[in-house]
Amino acid sequence: MRAAHILRLALLPAFLASGASAQLVELAPVADTDVNTSLDARRNDNYGCDPILNVAGSRGGGGIPYGGADGIRILLQFDLSTVSAPIGLAELELHLSDFRNDTSAQDFAIDVHRVTEAWEEGDGNESPPHPGGCQGVDPASGVAWVGAGDGGDANNQTQPAFDPAIESTLSFNSLDATGPGTAYVWDVTTLVNGWITNQYPNHGMMLRDVTTDGSYKDVGFASRELDFNVYPGLLWRTAAGPLLRVYSTVSVESMSWGRVKATYRQ
Repeated sequence: MRAAHILRLALLPAFLASGASAQLVELAPVADTDVNTSLDARRNDNYGCDPILNVAGSRGGGGIPYGGADGIRILLQFDLSTVSAPIGLAELELHLSDFRNDTSAQDFAIDVHRVTEAWEEGDGNESPPHPGGCQGVDPASGVAWVGAGDGGDANNQTQPAFDPAIESTLSFNSLDATGPGTAYVWDVTTLVNGWITNQYPNHGMMLRDVTTDGSYKDVGFASRELDFNVYPGLLWRTAAGPLLRVYSTVSVESMSWGRVKATYRQ
């Protein structure tokens, strides 16, 4: 349940060529989890404290046949208060934990959608020992595939609605990975720009894969809760949680070989 952001100035190659520069803000999520209907027993569980985020198909749960698509989805939210318009580029970067597939070579096409309702990350954790402030996925409160009023438990919140329009998509094969820690990057410039210019409220984003070849496929990424002091057995996997990298345009008033004087929009 940790949040942090790193702010650093990046002078892009275009700076020297055009007299323009950019301010780079790197953000860790303030909330991340997944919601799961791959098995019926998972539908009312909360995974807000888990160290791994999964996008996967179905193992027969939720009325979706085994090998069907869209059985586990990721939810992410970032605090954009340190980001100023206009922006030139925004990238979402996730880092591979592992694949859990029926076959060694699986194709993924993971779409990013804009979430349109508020949601609660929750405190559920499936990987004991539970870190401080976390508990098991059944007693935990927070977002689940289904919650109170929709056939789920009273302590859970049904997953939020999302805009069906695809904001970004990334296709890859599991054999393309170089190993745990492999970075996967989505261009989410339009989505982030919409948030910071108040075109719509920032309730975060959803990632899902609606493709299938009839077999089960599952890709796991490191979450913001992946702490190797708690999970030393995961050291072989990956060390970096989700990252949102945003480049904001910076206007340059004057520049010389000895000094660069700039006005930063903060």
